[in-house]
Amino acid sequence: MPKFKNLVNFSDSKPLKGDKKHFSHEIRLFKKIKNQKNWYFKHLGGNINEAFIEMIAQEFFRLILPYHPKTRIAIAKDAGSCYVLSKEILNFNANFFLFPNNNKFIINGQITGLAAAQLLALLVNEIDFKPCNVGVADGKVIKIDGGLCFASLNSHLNSLLQGKNTRITQTDIEALPALVHYEASNWLNLIKWNPKKKRAEKNLPAKQDFIINQMPNFKHELYQTILRVILLPDELIHFFTQSYTPDGISLHYKNCICNKLTAIANTLIIRKHQLAQAAYQIPAFNDYRFSNAAHEEIVAYLQQLKEFKTIGSSILLADFKEKFNVNIEEIILINSIEEYIPIKKFFQELHLYQMRLNDPLSFESLSLLVTENRKRIASYLEEVKPIFNQNLKLEKIVYFNELYKILFHIRETLNFLSPNCLFISQIDSLLRQLEQIKTTSNQNKFSNHSSFFIKRNLSTPESYFLNKKSIPNYYVH
Repeated sequence: MPKFKNLVNFSDSKPLKGDKKHFSHEIRLFKKIKNQKNWYFKHLGGNINEAFIEMIAQEFFRLILPYHPKTRIAIAKDAGSCYVLSKEILNFNANFFLFPNNNKFIINGQITGLAAAQLLALLVNEIDFKPCNVGVADGKVIKIDGGLCFASLNSHLNSLLQGKNTRITQTDIEALPALVHYEASNWLNLIKWNPKKKRAEKNLPAKQDFIINQMPNFKHELYQTILRVILLPDELIHFFTQSYTPDGISLHYKNCICNKLTAIANTLIIRKHQLAQAAYQIPAFNDYRFSNAAHEEIVAYLQQLKEFKTIGSSILLADFKEKFNVNIEEIILINSIEEYIPIKKFFQELHLYQMRLNDPLSFESLSLLVTENRKRIASYLEEVKPIFNQNLKLEKIVYFNELYKILFHIRETLNFLSPNCLFISQIDSLLRQLEQIKTTSNQNKFSNHSSFFIKRNLSTPESYFLNKKSIPNYYVH
């Protein structure tokens, strides 16, 4: 059952050293005794609400982008202090975005994931998307330190957010990596908090920012991430947040935490719908979401979702199905791939047709002019049934061209049957639908290469570490 992390399972290693003005909280590096893995502990005192806000924000990043670090909460023995724990990301370079010149590594494709991280930052209402809260590891941009995510839920930020625009808009999505309307306190090198003037100031986008904005791979990554977010049913988002409710605490304490998690879920859902509404106004995104590449991305993401664990050994989709007897995978396929239902229905009809053929007195059997054809068709369908079953599996369902070829071959094999035969008419109907998909997919020239989801090692350029000794040792994971 889900629980808070137990501090006795960690050995205190060392505090992070650096200029104190760059730390909002005490950060220490701990080692887990069982597997010797490093975790960063952020001390939040008694601010358990802020701890849950940060944990859910970071875990939602991991739900969408699996290379982000696990984030957990630990409570001290006296229950007076809480910690946000973040698992160490090896080879993490927190200083990458301190040097604008490093954008060249994004432009040449060595670094991916910037569009994905920025899109999710908008979604979780992050206002502190600054260098060192965003870094790079193994060729991917990684967001850490979610302390100022879900800013509207943090009562300490009320005065800072008063009158600020933090809605998700079409203009901001299309302007990334820059912002137009969304008012953050920090946004890499484009927006920065001015402590003297007590407000954030915008810098004009550099030439490299305009180049990044126009890169096809950047746009594709952006659309893939939008698709992943809007695929998630509202019910699953609620269940996701509540999955982090710990056991072994008082009923009153548990109710308080559940209420906070519900508020986070509601905010996520509202902002998800804002994102969808804004994205649907972008013609290029609409072209993408109806393409074969998007269908393949949906299947790839469902495979990832099936393996996602919240706390301990709890598997999100399996737990949801066990509790509500609802198959989230099928709901997502029905909502996002309109061809899924007719394909599944056809497979069901195929099974019924086979059963009726085995009954010599059924209408299907009696309608055959040549009696021997009944056994011939039944034998043939039994032979091709494994091929149909294979195409109904999650990893194959969206390969419509392949399914079209199989159906077309079967239709030709059974051409001795009357076109009025119900089964033949069903094949013809599905072939017409798949033919339309083939035509549409040929018009949508989208690559299905999801490079920023692929783990790969990167030889670190020396320019990453220019003047490293003079840079404060920030909170890194």
